[in-house]
Amino acid sequence: MIVVLVVAIVRDSTLGAALASSKDLVAPTVAATGVLIAVLAFARDKGKIERDRADARSRIMYEQCKQGLESAHNLLKDRNNDRITWIRAARLILNVKHLTQSITTEEYRLAYELAEDDVRARLYEVLSQKTDGPERPALPPAFFFGVKDWETTKYTLDQLAIATSGGVHVQAVSDNHNVREPVSLNLEVNSVKVIMGFLDYPIEYVDRLDQAQWKDLSGWSDSSGPKQGAYRYLNHKKRKYTLNGILFDREPA
Repeated sequence: MIVVLVVAIVRDSTLGAALASSKDLVAPTVAATGVLIAVLAFARDKGKIERDRADARSRIMYEQCKQGLESAHNLLKDRNNDRITWIRAARLILNVKHLTQSITTEEYRLAYELAEDDVRARLYEVLSQKTDGPERPALPPAFFFGVKDWETTKYTLDQLAIATSGGVHVQAVSDNHNVREPVSLNLEVNSVKVIMGFLDYPIEYVDRLDQAQWKDLSGWSDSSGPKQGAYRYLNHKKRKYTLNGILFDREPA
């Protein structure tokens, strides 16, 4: 009887110690799990805050850049060759190019590319000559020399340079008359480089139109629907080409 009682006491003591030990381990484990969850939640919230901040900053920069391009276009849309106006427009374009570095989110970068393409196309129409045909001849040098009759003048480049040259004027100074400032008619060279260079697409420009795969006409019909005329045109382009008024067959792909 005494032996059984001792065994029971030892067994109960061992079980009690195990339970106590397990309770001691549960509290730190629960605490560590809670800390981990809190850290993960903080990291998630911090990441979201940073993304929201970058998105808001990109939106503001995009709107400023778009407005800057529109302002540059508004300055030039009447096809003027005013020196001061061209300087202002060139500075706007340069400032826009600098601000675009702060557009970091992909959506607003794409939106800016669309806005830039739109303004580039409209400026191209302004800074080229319209004809009755599809051609858009370039503006002549006389335009950039700043002469007002640039469309009709027959001057050579040297004659244009002489006709638009500035000079030093000597005059008396009085207390009730302002001194006349020298005027340069020629467009400022850096402004010409910036504005006319803006008409070119950037080297890194990705033209998504190149991905259209126009030769794949599967599903198109040549005898029904609104695409039938377009189908015949594209299909003919696939098979034929012309050069100097002569029709040639294309080599099979």
